Amino acid sequence: MQCKICPICGTQNDPRSMECSDCGYDLMGTPVVDPEQVAREQAEENAAPSSQPVSPSADESPSEPELVRVCPCGEENPPQLRKCRRCHEDISDILPTPKVQKKAKRFVLEEIGTKRIFPVPDGTTVIGRESAMRDTLASKRYVSRIHAKITTQDGKLYIENLSGTNYTYVNNQKIPDGRTELSPGDEVGLGGMVVDGSRQSQAAYFLVGTAES
Repeated sequence: MQCKICPICGTQNDPRSMECSDCGYDLMGTPVVDPEQVAREQAEENAAPSSQPVSPSADESPSEPELVRVCPCGEENPPQLRKCRRCHEDISDILPTPKVQKKAKRFVLEEIGTKRIFPVPDGTTVIGRESAMRDTLASKRYVSRIHAKITTQDGKLYIENLSGTNYTYVNNQKIPDGRTELSPGDEVGLGGMVVDGSRQSQAAYFLVGTAES
């Protein structure tokens, strides 16, 4: 059975379709093919020995900027899509614009009261009076020597309590066992919480934030 195969999502559409039923891609210029024949040709192509890549010439013109359709929901879609791949709203009337290269953001902890900034390293870091951030935490009696573990993974920040005596709090709530995800604006209390509107002087408090690297 012949069909139109969407080059974006791979959905097999009716040969008469003008746009992909799944992602809304414009299929007006997409040929009608036999999917079984296409699969056989791809298998033969994969089995054939690859040729040596051709080096680009020195006077080759620079590549054009990548264009995207930015949906009001914030999703950046390929310019051929007529429906947003996140919220599925119609974006056919949104003009494609050059994709903005965003700077990478890193998490930081800002000490409440002093506003000292501590960049959070990639991977896992143990913090406490005798661990990372010891220069700030050494004088805080409610903070354990090995108090908590913070981890950055896949663009997210997590904290895990390691103290069996003074505990760790997020937004004035004692965190459960295991990892707790942190978001910008969260308040982390090491060894203490806010009591009657006041923070305990021997505990340490930080706000989670981000900064461009």
